[in-house]
Amino acid sequence: MAPQETAAGQAAHEGLLASRTLASAGDQRIVISVAPEEIALDPAIERLRTWTGTSAQELAIPELARTMLEEGQQEPCVARTNERGDLVLVSGARRRAAVMYNRENGIKVVDDEHPEGVEMLLDVIVTEMSPHAALRRAMIENVQREDFTPIEMARNIKYIREVFGWGAKGGTTDVAAFLGVSPATVTQTEKLLELPEEIQGQVERGEIRKETALEYRAAEPAAIPEVMSKAQEKADKEAQAKEERRRKNEEARRKVVEARAGGKGGQKGAKADKTPVARLEEAVDELDKAKAAETPPPKAKGKVAGRHVRAAVKELEAAKEGRTKAPRMNELCDLMGQLNSPAAYPVVMCKLAAALEAWGHGKKSDKFLRAAWEDVVDVIPTRSQGPGLEPKARKKAGGKKVGKTGAGKKAPVAKIKVKKTAKAKGKK
Repeated sequence: MAPQETAAGQAAHEGLLASRTLASAGDQRIVISVAPEEIALDPAIERLRTWTGTSAQELAIPELARTMLEEGQQEPCVARTNERGDLVLVSGARRRAAVMYNRENGIKVVDDEHPEGVEMLLDVIVTEMSPHAALRRAMIENVQREDFTPIEMARNIKYIREVFGWGAKGGTTDVAAFLGVSPATVTQTEKLLELPEEIQGQVERGEIRKETALEYRAAEPAAIPEVMSKAQEKADKEAQAKEERRRKNEEARRKVVEARAGGKGGQKGAKADKTPVARLEEAVDELDKAKAAETPPPKAKGKVAGRHVRAAVKELEAAKEGRTKAPRMNELCDLMGQLNSPAAYPVVMCKLAAALEAWGHGKKSDKFLRAAWEDVVDVIPTRSQGPGLEPKARKKAGGKKVGKTGAGKKAPVAKIKVKKTAKAKGKK
C-alpha cells in the first residue's frame, strides 16, 4: 500500500511549485507553516554538530523557544525535498528544536484569533537543491554565525574532504571555497585533530582557545602532559597574583572610605548614638570580617593562554638540554666546564668551577656552592683577603679590614713622608 501524503507534504509541494513560478518572475520566497515533526533531519547535516545535551547551543533552546513564542519566528527555516518528496531540513535546527520544545511542554500560541491557544508551527522556505548544495549551505551558515566550536569545524573539514575526495594539499583551496573561509583557516583548524583528546576536549568545552591549543604542537607528544601541567601552574600563579592585587586595592579603598567617614564606626560620635542592638550587629560584622581575614581565600584557577604554554615548552626544552633560562648564565656554565681542568689549574679552583657549573644548571644547591667557595677561601693567603668574603672567611683572615684597593693604609704613610721631606729641606 502506497503511503498517503500528509497535509504538510501537500502544502510543501504547493509551496515549492509556487516558489518555482514566482522565482522566474521576481525571485520571491514562499513561506509555509508546518509541524516540526513533518520535517526530517538530514543525517549528513546533523552530524556537523555534536549534540551532547550540555552544549551552549542546546542549553539556549528553552530561551529561544520563549522568544519565538513572544516575538514570533523572525527568520524562516530552509528545507528541501528528497527523492520521495519528503521535507528535509537544510538550516534552522535550533529553531525547529525550539518549536518542538513548546509543543512537547504544552505551550501554545494565544492571540486574538485563537484565544484558547493553538500549537506552534514552524515557518519554512522550501527550495530545490542537491544534497551537496544543502550541506554547503548548512556549513556556511554555521561558519558565518560562528556556531561551530573549533573542534566541530575541524571534524567537518575532515568530513568534507572524505565526501568530495579533496586531498590534503590540493584540496585545501577547494575546502576553503566550499566553506567560504581562507585556506589558512582550513589548515590551522584541522591541525587541532592532531592534538591529544584531552586538549581537544578543553577546546570543545571552551576552557582554552584554539590558538592556545595549537601552541602545544611545539612540544614533543610525550612531553605534552608535563607541558599542560606547567602551563596550568603558570596560569594559576598569574591568576592568584591578580587576585592578590585586587584584594589589596579593595582593602586600600576601604581604608580611604573609612578615613573619610571618620573611622570604622562612621562619623565621630556616631557610634555612641547607636542603639545596643546596632552596636551588637556591628560587633558581629567585625567578628565575621576578622574570621574571613584569618581564613585564606581559595586559590584562583587561571585560564591557560598561549604565553603560558610557550613558557612551559621553553622551560622543558632548556631542562632537557641542561640549559638555564638566562643566556649569559648558559655561557658562564659552559666557561666553567672548560676551566675545570686539573692539569692546567689548581684542584680547588677546578672544584669551584665544577660547583658553579652544576649550580647554574640547577643540579646542586646553594649550600654546595658555598662549600666550594669556602674551600677556595681557605687556601688563599691572608694578605689577599678582601671585604667581599663571608664573615667566617674574615675571621680566618684575622679580622683585618682593608679598602677595596688597600690604598687606605698607604695614604697616611705618603703624607708623613711628604712632611719629613719638607722638614729636611728646611733644615738644609
